[in-house]
Amino acid sequence: MEHRQLHAAIADPAAWKSRHLAAFGSASAEVTAVNQLWEMDSTTAAVMLADGRHTVIGVIDVHSRRAGLLVSKTSRATAIACLLRRALLEWGVPEQVRTDNGPDYVSRHVRRALAGLGIEHRTCTPGAPWEKPHIERLFRTFSHDLAELLPGYTGHDVAERRAIDGRARGRKRRDTPLTAAELQAFCDRWTDAIYHHTPHDGLNGRTPAQAAEAAPVQRITDERALDVLLAEAPGDGVRTVTKQGIRVDGLAYIHAGLALHIGAPVRCLYDPHDAGRVVVFGTDPMAFICVAECPEVTGVSRREIAIAARRKQVQAIQSARRALRAAARKEGTRAIVREILDHRTAQALQSGNTPAPATPHDSAGIRAATEAARAHVAPAASHDGSDGFPATPPEFPPDQRGRYHLWHALDRRARAGGTLSDRERTFWQHHPGSAEFQAEEHLHRAFGLPVPAPERPSG
Repeated sequence: MEHRQLHAAIADPAAWKSRHLAAFGSASAEVTAVNQLWEMDSTTAAVMLADGRHTVIGVIDVHSRRAGLLVSKTSRATAIACLLRRALLEWGVPEQVRTDNGPDYVSRHVRRALAGLGIEHRTCTPGAPWEKPHIERLFRTFSHDLAELLPGYTGHDVAERRAIDGRARGRKRRDTPLTAAELQAFCDRWTDAIYHHTPHDGLNGRTPAQAAEAAPVQRITDERALDVLLAEAPGDGVRTVTKQGIRVDGLAYIHAGLALHIGAPVRCLYDPHDAGRVVVFGTDPMAFICVAECPEVTGVSRREIAIAARRKQVQAIQSARRALRAAARKEGTRAIVREILDHRTAQALQSGNTPAPATPHDSAGIRAATEAARAHVAPAASHDGSDGFPATPPEFPPDQRGRYHLWHALDRRARAGGTLSDRERTFWQHHPGSAEFQAEEHLHRAFGLPVPAPERPSG
């Protein structure tokens, strides 16, 4: 039939792409190292959950084929950032991330986070999803594997979905639909226990676990600094400091440190754990300035902050005037300008990072976020697995199972009348509501693993 490929492309674009789109050579030939390139995408879950249809967001390291999946109600920037956080901590930092041009992937939130981490963001040509074939293949493998056996499976396409509906019509539903936490637990178990240990043709028969084994990577050494960079921002995040502070969402945020930046643009990030605070950075270069607070929300005394700001501003101006007068007596204007520029350059090069034995990942954003994290302002975030980040202080276990067992240890201590620190108490109170805690509970019971029993208080 003449023009049969054109007819196939119009009638069924997905089938045409699968059967006729040229695929000469290797799509990963240019990728020669672990974490050189990640691909990310989102797909509608082929399983109807207890609270409706959800989305599965995926990430894959092209060289090793190591993969991660996150279940979210919809594909949105906060969920993408959550999956990024998980992969960054487990795998290290990639050089590039390739996505499509969807509004969630080219959002200010995602672009700002990648830029702050020093990661190049590559987008596909509009209408060319085959430019990220590895994540597309991952979704296809996942949906055709054990996912077909899950309760609420809806099929891969319209025809299969109709056939499933036809078989189900007239008979009573026997299976209880999964929750989002249960599907997330299944995704984690599938990637970690099955996919990562299955030989791949594209890896010459090796498994993703073998391909990633002992590969040199750059790692985030400060988890709290990462949380700062991945936090949301109001709009584009840029605000101009006025004599009244910074206006965010109709509220005024103030801090003594802002006195030295009146009239200058700054970049703001929300602290999702405290509506009364925003983390403030310089825009060029990105440097931590302060954590500004809204007195109406936090209850901090506006008068105390105003007095401290005025005192700091006067001291800075007086000190600068004394330095300029002393320098003018010694040298001419050109030398003064050179001294000022040298001072600014030194400030721009200052780093808040401490040396780590591994190869630490470094960027201007990481340095600024590290300084913010050390000011004890790192976002503890919401406890929805797709809307934020787990509230885990740096000394807490970095892995999901470790945090699960830590919670039980804290629970035993609290029930026995022991004391908890503020961070431990916050974690103990909120962690049971997180998706990862519920997933661990489900896994422990489903696979017969011993669940740490809380001790009963004496007396």
